[in-house]
Amino acid sequence: MNILFFLVGICATFGLIALIIGIRHENEEQRRSRNHTRLLCSFSSILALAILCPHALAQQVVHAMGGTVTAIDAKALTLTIQSDQGYTTRFQALPKANAMLDKQIVALSSPADQLAKVGDHVVVLYIGDNTVLSALAIENLGPAPTAQHDGTVAGFDRHSHGVTLKGEPNALTLSEKTVVDTPDGVTTGLKYKPSKGDHIQIKSAQGAQEALFLSVAT
Repeated sequence: MNILFFLVGICATFGLIALIIGIRHENEEQRRSRNHTRLLCSFSSILALAILCPHALAQQVVHAMGGTVTAIDAKALTLTIQSDQGYTTRFQALPKANAMLDKQIVALSSPADQLAKVGDHVVVLYIGDNTVLSALAIENLGPAPTAQHDGTVAGFDRHSHGVTLKGEPNALTLSEKTVVDTPDGVTTGLKYKPSKGDHIQIKSAQGAQEALFLSVAT
C-alpha cells in the first residue's frame, strides 16, 4: 500500500515540476516546448489514475444476491433478476472481473458476461451501491425448483457444518459449494460459523438438505 502511494506521489510530483517549469520560463524556446510540457503533465496524471483505479476496484466489498433471472440483454451485458426477497435488481456485467474473487468462489461460478437464461435460479456476485451494481460472476443453479428457508439459528454443529433453524426439524448442511453473503462480504460455507440467534436465509435444492446459498440478514 505504501509503495502504491509512493509511486503515485512520484507521478504527481513529476507532473507538477514540469508544469512549474513551463510557467516560469516564457522565452521563445520554452513557449515552443510548452505543448510538450502539457503532454508530460497529462501523462503523469493518467499514469497516477492507472495505478489507483484497479486498486480502488479491488478494495470494494464483494456481495452476493440470490434470485431468478427475468431479463437479459446480451449486447448491453445486463442481467435483471427478481431477488429471493421479491424485488427486481439490474446488474451490469463486468467481463473478466472474477479475478477479484476468492479461488473457491471462482470455481463455483462463471464469468458475469456468460449470462444465464431467463428462468434460471442464480447467485450473482457483485460490487457497487444501490444505484450502480456490477456483476463479477454468476453461479447458475439452473431452472430446477429451489426451497427457501428463512429463520433464526437454533444451533450449529461445527463438525457436520449443519445449521438448524427454529421451527425446522432438519439441519441444513453448509459445504465448500455454499456461497455465503455476510455484511463483511462473500465467503464459502466451510468458512462461515453462524451463531445462535442469527437471522439467516438459506436456498437449497427442492427436497435437499445441502445449502446452495446463505444470506445473513442485516
